[in-house]
Amino acid sequence: MDKNIVELALVMPVYNEQTTIRQTVTDWEYLLKQLEINYEFHIYDDGSKDKTAQILKEMAAGNSKIIVHFNAKAGHGPTSMMGCRQNSDAKWIFLTDSGSDASFKNFGRMWGMRRTYYFIVARRKRTLRIEHFIISSLSSIIIKLLYGRGVFDVNSPCRLMFCNAFRDIFQKIPENTYAPNLIITGEACRRQIALCELQIDSYHVKPGSGYNTKDITFTTAFKVLYQTIMFRLKNLQ
Repeated sequence: MDKNIVELALVMPVYNEQTTIRQTVTDWEYLLKQLEINYEFHIYDDGSKDKTAQILKEMAAGNSKIIVHFNAKAGHGPTSMMGCRQNSDAKWIFLTDSGSDASFKNFGRMWGMRRTYYFIVARRKRTLRIEHFIISSLSSIIIKLLYGRGVFDVNSPCRLMFCNAFRDIFQKIPENTYAPNLIITGEACRRQIALCELQIDSYHVKPGSGYNTKDITFTTAFKVLYQTIMFRLKNLQ
């Protein structure tokens, strides 16, 4: 393999995570070196108001593998989409959040499956509030109806994607999409991209994580489902 080709772009949006971000980045750096992957670690600071940006600058200063992007607050979805678009020239993208260690603990298993699948997504095992359970279930049904065979955890933030299969999908999704993972999952199903939904044992949000699932309401859920449906209607083939 050409050593100049980035084998893996790890994309991680972060927001107000000064208490956990240093350890999170250190853990990932250690793991990726152990796996001997030619990688770039792209961290997108989504307008943090605490010391997250300062910590990331310090860590990136002595490590060329860590590339930090500083943006005005856009939200987790648009920031994730930006990361996928900007790094789709890599061979693989692993999109993850920084609020849980589930991705870190399961990445080795997912990376080992890349010769069989082009899309490996983690199915989180967690206890949900009733509104979250309803939203997740409804999202799964919508994806299945609009795009074909379904993935239950359609909005999982832990996903490994082969860029040749997803590059044009990244470019088609509008920049302001609140939950682009739903559309990415749906398009993978519709195009019958070789995929695997990998059950992971646990998914616990770390204390101090800036992105808060309590912010999810039925209003935002309606917005997500509306955007997902409209994207499909505008891209009928």
